[in-house]
Amino acid sequence: MLSSAIPAELSDPDGLWYGLTVRARTIVYNPDEIAVDDLPTTYEELAEPEWADRVCMRNASNVYQQSLVASLIEHHGYDEALEIVEGWAANADIMGNDVLILEAVNDGLCEVGVTNHYYLAREYDENPDFGVELIWANQDDRGTHVNVSGGGVTTYSSHPEEATAFLEWLATDGQQVLIGGNHEFPANPDVPPDEVLVERFGVDFLRDPLQPSVYGALNPDAVRLMDEAGYG
Repeated sequence: MLSSAIPAELSDPDGLWYGLTVRARTIVYNPDEIAVDDLPTTYEELAEPEWADRVCMRNASNVYQQSLVASLIEHHGYDEALEIVEGWAANADIMGNDVLILEAVNDGLCEVGVTNHYYLAREYDENPDFGVELIWANQDDRGTHVNVSGGGVTTYSSHPEEATAFLEWLATDGQQVLIGGNHEFPANPDVPPDEVLVERFGVDFLRDPLQPSVYGALNPDAVRLMDEAGYG
């Protein structure tokens, strides 16, 4: 049941774990500070000199930032990814969490930033007029980078059948329970996302199909690369 409910790109290749919710990491912006036609549309563009002192990004110790950099390594190779991250380090104001980034973009301290989509959706819960919007990154090539929350059953589980049944429920009928109130995307493509995502963001966007196991394996390289690039 799990393999039929959850797409292969959101699961371990050997079926050791399955993604249950999806978190898109994309570009956010302040429409009062920058016109839509002038927006960067890719993560790579944020490394270009024209974006110096105009960008807010997450710190190197954050796992979401690490996975994004790991995906760059997989797609571009280490040396080219290093050049990109060096550009980010030169251009960006590095912040400790996504909420701070969104607040900085809202306040006009940064024109654009990179955050997980659901942090912005939560801001809309508090203030529907919050002055930040998003675009889905890299729609003309590989798609927007996504992370997953998932689950699996340990080898020495005392109740493997019950644990598997619970995971199967979370992947099907329990999807709405998982995403309720937190605005993550359901991993099961047959389950509709919540109304805020549909109304405010649009949900038909190209996602990077890179498996989490790939960028997970590259995480040590990503940490090393950011240190080498001087990305704090």
